[in-house]
Formats: sequence, C-alpha cells, structure tokens
Amino acid sequence: MELAIELEDYSRELSFEDISSELYMHLQDIHTDADRYYIHVFGFSRYNENERYYKSFLGIDEAYLALKELIEEDKWHLFIPHSTLFTFKRKTQNVARINAFFADIDKTSGFDKMDVEAVLNVLDTHYFDVTIPRPSKVISTGGGIQIFWLLKNAPKQALRKWQKVEERIFNELFSITEHVPSAKLDQKCKDVVRNTRPPGTKNYRYGENGVEVVALRNSSVRYTIDGIIKEYFPELQFEKNKVLTEADIERIQAERDAKMERKRKWLEAQKLREERAKIKPIDKVKEVKVSKTGKTQGTLIAARERDLFLLIELRDYEMEGYRYSIITIYGWLKVNKRMKEEELLELCRKMNNKFRVPLTENEVKSIANSIYKTYHSDELGREHEKALRKELENRGIIDLYCVSAKLRFTNKRCIEWLDITPEEQDKMETIISKRKKYDRNNEKRCPKDEDGYSKKKLPIKERRAKVKELMDKGYGYKRIATELGISQDTAKNDVRALKK
Repeated sequence: MELAIELEDYSRELSFEDISSELYMHLQDIHTDADRYYIHVFGFSRYNENERYYKSFLGIDEAYLALKELIEEDKWHLFIPHSTLFTFKRKTQNVARINAFFADIDKTSGFDKMDVEAVLNVLDTHYFDVTIPRPSKVISTGGGIQIFWLLKNAPKQALRKWQKVEERIFNELFSITEHVPSAKLDQKCKDVVRNTRPPGTKNYRYGENGVEVVALRNSSVRYTIDGIIKEYFPELQFEKNKVLTEADIERIQAERDAKMERKRKWLEAQKLREERAKIKPIDKVKEVKVSKTGKTQGTLIAARERDLFLLIELRDYEMEGYRYSIITIYGWLKVNKRMKEEELLELCRKMNNKFRVPLTENEVKSIANSIYKTYHSDELGREHEKALRKELENRGIIDLYCVSAKLRFTNKRCIEWLDITPEEQDKMETIISKRKKYDRNNEKRCPKDEDGYSKKKLPIKERRAKVKELMDKGYGYKRIATELGISQDTAKNDVRALKK
C-alpha cells in the first residue's frame, strides 16, 4: 500500500527552536537555494515497508514542517536527496542544483555494529586532506556514517564533472575495509538524487525505539568541483574551448535528433494512452479465434474433418498403417471441454468404421481414452499425458508434441504422418503443404485462361499467335523478328515455346 499524506498548511512562521534545530540547519546547509526549487521527502513505515510516503516541497520551511510532523508520529524512516529538483519527481533529469558529493559507509555483514570512532580516525589519518578533501558534514545514522562535501555554484550542467569526481572519491574510500574490517563503502550510493537520512530523524532498524540520526561533524566549508579536481584529481582536468570538428558537430546533431524523435514518440504514446483512458469501458464481446487463412476455429476443424474423410475415400478405404494416426488426429479435432468420454469414443468408432479393415474395439477405446485423459490433464494429472506419449511411441507415432497438456497438429505433421501425396492435396481444403497454399493463392490473385496465360501475359499470347501464323508460312525466326519488329532472341524464344 502506498500512502501519500496531505499536510494542511506549512506557511506558518517558524519558532526560534525550529530554526535552531539540527534538522533545519541541515536542510539549510544542503539545500541553500531551495526557495526556487523542490525538496523531495521520502519515507516508509517501521511496521510495514509497503506503507510509504512521497511528497515534494517548494522551500526549506515547508519541507522542515512536513518532516517535523512525520517525526512526531514516531514510525517513519525518513530520507531526503542531497540535490534540489526542478519538479516534484525525484529523477536525474529533473536536477536543478547539485549540492554535495556524498559517501555512505555501513557496517560489514557479520558484525553487530561499526566502530565509528575507529573509522573516523582512519579517515583523518589516511584519507582527509591526503587523497580526498576534508568533508563539510559527517552524520551518524546508527548503522554507519554519511559523509558530505558541500558544493557551491554547481548547476545541472556540471553533472558530468560531478559523476567523474564522485567516482574517484568512491575509488579512494573503497579500501576502508582494509583498515576497519567492520566498515564497508556502499557502492550503490553514487547517483545524484540519492536519498539520505537527515539528522533529527530516527533509524528504527537498530533498537526497539530506534536510534537517532545525529551530526558528528559540521563545518561551513564549501567546495567547487573545479577546485577539487585541481587539488586532488588533476588527471580529470577537462579541455576548455575545444574546437569541434565536423564529425563532432554531426554526432551531436544526430544525438539531438534521436532524442527529439524519442520524445516525439513518447508524447504520441502518452496522448494515445490518455485518449484510451477517456473511452468508457463496454461489455466484453466473446472473442472468436480466427486462423491465418481467415477461417474461424470451428470452420477450420470442420474443413480438416472433411479432408480426413476425403483422404479415406481417395485411398479406397485402404488405411492400414495409418489407422492409429488418422483416428488420433480426428479425435483431437473433435474433443472439447464439454464432451463426455462416451461421446468421444462414439466419434472414434465412426471414423474406424470407414476403414476396409477396422481396428478392434479395445484399440479404439484405448485411443479415445488416452485423448480424453490427456486433454483434461490439468485436472486428472500429467501421468496420462506421459502414458499417451509412451503408447504412441510404441506404435511408431513418435513425431507428436504437446503444448500446455493439449496435443496440437500442424498441416506438416498431418501430411508426414499420413503420407499425403501432392495429388491428394490438390483435392483437399486445408491439409495442404505451404507450397500448395502458395500456388493456390497465386491462382486466386492471377487467374489463368485455358492456355495457361494470366491477364498480365495476354500480350505474349497475342504475339505468339502471330508468330505461329508466320511459322506456318515457312518463315524462320530471323524473318519473323523483322516482320513483327521484335528482337531475334524474343522470336527464337517464341518459336521454341510453340514447338514444345
């Protein structure tokens, strides 16, 4: 369950106690220009992590009063990002100001708690003012410490530089576990909109009543990104006034065009979703399954049934070697959810009686029983499906496959099982090969006359009629070409075609 708490009024004046509180001072340090931008507040309940709180506030005072009311409820884990946002959504593309570099050091799994004093001593000795700058704020969260390096004049355009420096700070701090085994760096906390616990709130993961989040160190020191790069990471110096080549300009333009195209498609999709949301739902109409040939499932089954009976007639009812296969296919065409086993058996008997030499009654019962039980395998168990597979394999019908406990037959398999010849396929409706289907579609699209010419080839027919007349007069292909004004190769081809 997601809970969005609507608070009534945050415009009231703050007391001296509020302004001097640790939480308010932290908000002022982190979000210096939040009066123009949004501060996002996130929380989840100590009793149910699915009960959550999301809200964004314009200005420090509103965010502080909302956090204060939530703290008084004594049940929320509370977080705020260290960047201010253009809009109320906490996303990287919505960042307005980057206010700090950030690192989170937690306890190592297997340890009850982290030795905070030992960690700070190691940081002072080996890291601060040595490989990385001295931080502006250090906050104890109960299970670890949060370290902030406050920034000034860091707009969204500096994000690329910020990411490079943040990565280097993490690389430097990664070895903290070698000095203090109970501490480790959280590698996931590198995004610019990362949520952090503000001082004055509680961490309910430790202790029955929770552990208060407190500031261990505070200073007014603010850094610039360029200053940190110059002092500690000079290898990250960025080129200034770089002259763009034609290739660079083309690449940038292509990236912009691709971005605009993605945005256009997203807007079109969003508009379509909104239009669909406005349409009132109507009563659902029962769907009718339609095959690729345009036939519904019922008419397709009926056409296949006719093809099977036609095949028996074409073979003069001599079906020895194919009786098991054709009864199995027919049974699977006819079986359905409402059909009883006796009805299915009667249908299989009907097919069996068509043969000149029918199967025995027990054999027909065995086929019908296997089909019925396998069809209802969801209710009766998978062992029937395995039994049918084994039985069919023993009879030599091994090219059979199951999908969701229901056997399905393609035209290709029916043709292979029953050895249906091309001449037999010519007289069938649906059990035909892809080649036959293609030829039939071509005949429908391009009908031919009694001489085998389509409408498109009628000029050829007329020309060859004239060629035949000249051939009857004894003309050769060279003279025919001259008389009709065609090339000698065309005349030669027509003469050959007429002689065949």
